[in-house]
Amino acid sequence: MSKKRASSSSAGAKTPVQPPIQVWALPALIVIVLLAASLRFFRIDSQSYWHDEGNSRVLASRAPGDIWLAAAADIHPPGYYVALSGWRALFGESEAALRGLSALAGALTAGLIFDLARRRLGLVPAVIAGSFVALAPFLVYYGQEARMYAPLTLWGVLAFYCFDWIENAAWPLNATTDRAAAAGYILAVAAGLYTHYAFGFVVAAQALLIAWSLIRGPGDARRLALVRLGLLSVAGLLFAPWIPTAARQLTSWPADRNGSVSPLDLARYIGFGSTISTSEAQIGVAALGAAAAFGVISFLALRPEAQRLARSALVWFLLPAVLTLSLGLLTPTFAKLLVVAVPALALIVSLTFDVRDVPGPRNWARPAMAGALLVAVAGTMVVSLGHLYFDPLYARDDYRGIAAYLRSAQVPSDGVIAIAPNQVEAFGYYYGAQPGDAVVTPLPTTRPLGPEQTRAQLTELTLAHDRLWVLYWAQQQADPDGLVERWLAENAFPAGDRWFGGVRLAVYGTAPTGERQQSGALFGDDVALIDTALSGREVAPGDVLSLDLRWQASQTPAEDLKVFVHLATSPEAEPLAQHDSAPANGFSPTSAWPVSTPIADRHGVLIPRTLNPGTYQLYVGLAGPNGVRLPVNAADAVGADRVLIAEITVR
Repeated sequence: MSKKRASSSSAGAKTPVQPPIQVWALPALIVIVLLAASLRFFRIDSQSYWHDEGNSRVLASRAPGDIWLAAAADIHPPGYYVALSGWRALFGESEAALRGLSALAGALTAGLIFDLARRRLGLVPAVIAGSFVALAPFLVYYGQEARMYAPLTLWGVLAFYCFDWIENAAWPLNATTDRAAAAGYILAVAAGLYTHYAFGFVVAAQALLIAWSLIRGPGDARRLALVRLGLLSVAGLLFAPWIPTAARQLTSWPADRNGSVSPLDLARYIGFGSTISTSEAQIGVAALGAAAAFGVISFLALRPEAQRLARSALVWFLLPAVLTLSLGLLTPTFAKLLVVAVPALALIVSLTFDVRDVPGPRNWARPAMAGALLVAVAGTMVVSLGHLYFDPLYARDDYRGIAAYLRSAQVPSDGVIAIAPNQVEAFGYYYGAQPGDAVVTPLPTTRPLGPEQTRAQLTELTLAHDRLWVLYWAQQQADPDGLVERWLAENAFPAGDRWFGGVRLAVYGTAPTGERQQSGALFGDDVALIDTALSGREVAPGDVLSLDLRWQASQTPAEDLKVFVHLATSPEAEPLAQHDSAPANGFSPTSAWPVSTPIADRHGVLIPRTLNPGTYQLYVGLAGPNGVRLPVNAADAVGADRVLIAEITVR
């Protein structure tokens, strides 16, 4: 922009803000930054590190050169890990300490978007934009995670902050502030690219805006567009050493595609995050859509510099949103890449209150309608934040909880297996260093999984330990064919499982069974229990009682039946220990049984450590998918729907 262009645009514009209002800018900025920081630091350590945060913790413990090499084998560039390494050196590696870098980035993001909106749109829109970013559950969630998504968002906002500054500068860039903006732009783009590949959304959006200025802009606008293009190229050169690695990673890493293509789901993610369902957020989604539409309608009535920012915000928002939908990336794995679009949406929504340049009387109707929409949006955000802080349904994987549970239940002969080997990077922070902790074995040790090697390792583990605890996570990547779980179902004795967030902790007994006892019990009209075998009739609290059943069907069952194994004091009493599952722990559904073929079915019964000594009875039966138990015809039947396997003594 030439000096002549700058002065003419200033002369044609209305007074942007009255001085009495402007004095509130700094207090408003402080309040918004403090609000953003408070929401991100509140209960920041209430949840344990999950898998990816464990990876961040381990990488941050290394030297920068080692981080560079390790990141080349990962799917993310090294920038965030290098920054986190320096942060860790200052503050330590507790959950609050490592996540603090993301929380700080989130607070700075809210402050930057406030100042960007204040300079171009006015104080009231700036308060709305800054408050939106401060409150946004999507950003708060990743502001409480030791991962790169909050810094990614910060670099995106800083890049657009400097981009906007240069777009509205006077030509040539002689002012010190203009040159600082140019240097800041190079830094922000290069840092963003080294932080996460999703920064490509920001680069692509800015490239489109530069192309628009080159094609449609007046002379000085084209010159400034060339300046921005040159600065973007310099940032690209700084990223050039990593480009070959980035190309290899992006073309070879498995992608979780075929996600939702619903614009409602997309609006829910961007506006309210992953800690609320689309159905629960529908009022907020509708209000957010109306507020955004209201902001877009205001576009043409803005001053030229405000129009340029609004145009940037639209492209900044639409490009990642459209690409996410069109590429099938609206999945739990990839939806988080949309964090870069949230600040843009905040700018668009802030225009609902930018009434200074809209023709017509400034009556109460527009502010009242805009206020009602924003209250509905804010209310839905508060609901989502409540889920984030307090609802276990939306909690991260709980390795801290797994460690505490294992320590309450473990015995010296236990072993622990972690499926998806790098689970140990998160789990190892909580378990493995205290006296009495069991040895943790990561499996499989190769990717892709080596079947023979893995079976040999499992055999060694079952011989070495009386019980095996297995952490199942990301099996579709580490063990896509389920070899480990199937092998354990066939060669050990599954005794139950429970979920800790997205991690399933299963326990298996390994005690071999003894002599088989004939049964001949007939369940329903078609399923016979051929024989049974037990690991013993005397157990101690904490043991897993091994039970090996063999079934045979004279006709393949039409429904999938479930086996229940109960330990109780009498047939009428509630079970004190049990294992209920489909045959072979789900790997041999009854609807697929061949006729007249014996079916092996192993169960483990975990004896509670609190169970009093005494004599108990072990029962077996079958139930349909609706829970109705099959009648039994057998000499050892106990009641109408179960058979007595043995009397068990707990010593």
